[in-house]
Amino acid sequence: MSLIKDKHFLQILFPRLPTTQLINCAVVCKQFYETTHTLWEKILYKDFDEYTVRKLDQYNALRTYKYLYALQKIRERFGHSSEIRGKSLEQLSELKTLNINYQDIKGFPMKILYLSSLEELSIMLCDIIEIPKNIYKLKKLQRLNLAKNKLKILPGQLFNTSLLSELNLGHNEFETINLYGFTSIVTLTLSYNKLTIFPEEITSMNKLKILDLNHNKINIIPDKIGNLKSLEELNLSYNKIGELPNEFQNLVNLTYLTLDHNQLTNITFGQFKKLKTLNLSCNRLISVTNIDNLISLEYIDLQYNQLTDLEHEDFGYLKYLEYMNLQHNLLQELPSTMCKLSNLKSLNIYNNKLCKLPRKCDGWSSLEYLNVLQNQLTRIPSRLCDIKTLRELHLSGNNIITLPSQISNLINLEVLTICGNKVDMVPDELFTLTKLRILNFCDNELKFFSKNINKLVNLWKLDVSLNDLSEFPNDLSNLTKLSSLNITDNQIREIPHINNDCCIFFDKKMPIRIGDDLKIEQANACSI
Repeated sequence: MSLIKDKHFLQILFPRLPTTQLINCAVVCKQFYETTHTLWEKILYKDFDEYTVRKLDQYNALRTYKYLYALQKIRERFGHSSEIRGKSLEQLSELKTLNINYQDIKGFPMKILYLSSLEELSIMLCDIIEIPKNIYKLKKLQRLNLAKNKLKILPGQLFNTSLLSELNLGHNEFETINLYGFTSIVTLTLSYNKLTIFPEEITSMNKLKILDLNHNKINIIPDKIGNLKSLEELNLSYNKIGELPNEFQNLVNLTYLTLDHNQLTNITFGQFKKLKTLNLSCNRLISVTNIDNLISLEYIDLQYNQLTDLEHEDFGYLKYLEYMNLQHNLLQELPSTMCKLSNLKSLNIYNNKLCKLPRKCDGWSSLEYLNVLQNQLTRIPSRLCDIKTLRELHLSGNNIITLPSQISNLINLEVLTICGNKVDMVPDELFTLTKLRILNFCDNELKFFSKNINKLVNLWKLDVSLNDLSEFPNDLSNLTKLSSLNITDNQIREIPHINNDCCIFFDKKMPIRIGDDLKIEQANACSI
């Protein structure tokens, strides 16, 4: 074996080893097969703790495992080996972690069962259709990942591995599953299977903290789910659940709960005082009750439901809430208590039936993103403009006629979209917002546009299409960052002068008087 080949072998075998160390190791590797166990141990533990094999066929590296008795971790990925040589694996008596994901191994490698010290085993995406019954021989196994295979049956003997705390069987083909005896499980993943019934054995796992059953066909949650007093994270999204049992309120240690894409119509919140994340989007909810119990909540998603009224809910207790999504509901008004959400950063109320925003909306003193597109607003409360943290304001698709002069207070505003309204004049105060990057006044009733637009030196997208503009500033040379200007469907007769590489959308009928350094696109409709 030549020195150069050995160095190349080492680079593949130990990708984290510094080049300077490879030079020293190459001499040792020249007599690779005669290297003693003691010398290899010194090399292995000097600079790294992981062993990676990438090209198994080319270097036949598995033959060398018998020299690596003290090895703790093996990562076998991106290999092309069609078999694992069990005779070599038997020698790894101290091996604790084995990862052979994405291998074309055609079945469970039986010789793995000789690795008596194994604590973590991952065989993911290997087309395994069956788990051997004598897997119980891996008595020290704590974490088992068999996700993305073709499993349909789980052998009962698996529960004899009494130390097993993490089990991932997601992305398989289980229609039913027997989990009797798994008393030590802390994390259980059964997502992306074909389960129609909630496995009742789960309700006896008193150590369970994380349960993931998303993307199945479960329609009923058993009453005994209330036994899972230690449960902290629960994912039941993308099922067919129509209601939750009263005992569900006993899950008082939940911090993460996602039930999106089900068929829930009502939900009452118990004493979920530790809950931080709640996703109930894409259900059929017409009411939510006792939301004030969620005193630790940071994130709530209620989009795509049928909520008409939240007036009776006291949001004032949700002092940690940062994100709220209420888009695509039927809300006509927001409760006044929602204005107490002083830590709220993002509020999405897109596509509801709001006629007004709460008068004391300046209570959203930390708000950065507000989306009220597609509602029935006729005005913007002046107190909204006192939220100096606001960076994005989306007002399109309403019936707004004017913007308040106090809009100049939004000193950090970067995005303002107000297309599809009835605005006939842009207040001069708006042109003091020098951080604006995107300004969209498409489809309004503007007849005049001020030259003060040149003050918005950070602007890079401007859309004033579908208005009644007959006059428009003919010199925008101060807007050096402008990359897109849409002036289609107006009465503008002259294309403005811009001193940069800006793409301009204009009507075909418009006479061209423009510098050669600009990109020009002809259009008949709004393009931004």
